[in-house]
Amino acid sequence: QLREMGEHVLQAAKDALKQGAAEVAADAKSRCPVDTGKLRDSLKNTAVAEGAAYEITANAKNSKGVPYGKFVEFGVNGKPFFYPAFDAHVDEIKDDVKNAIQGAVGKVKLWKPAS
Repeated sequence: QLREMGEHVLQAAKDALKQGAAEVAADAKSRCPVDTGKLRDSLKNTAVAEGAAYEITANAKNSKGVPYGKFVEFGVNGKPFFYPAFDAHVDEIKDDVKNAIQGAVGKVKLWKPAS
């Protein structure tokens, strides 16, 4: 029964994290400055560690083949888009994962009463 609870809890946490990562990626896309649209279109949300973590990347390249997302985000005249999106959602994601775990624990009975 404990194994079953662990599986439910892990899946609930993964589902909440997946939703949170999707929200951050969508927000980052909406905040991303657009010239050609390559940077915005390069934003990807990828599950790693079997969905226990997510990696959000922006790997657009300029005409010389150099990734330029970091220059847009951190440059002298940068226009941050990723970190503001992350900051806007991080507390909500933490709460959603916590609530998902608590909900999953509450749904699994650890013992069955004798009849």
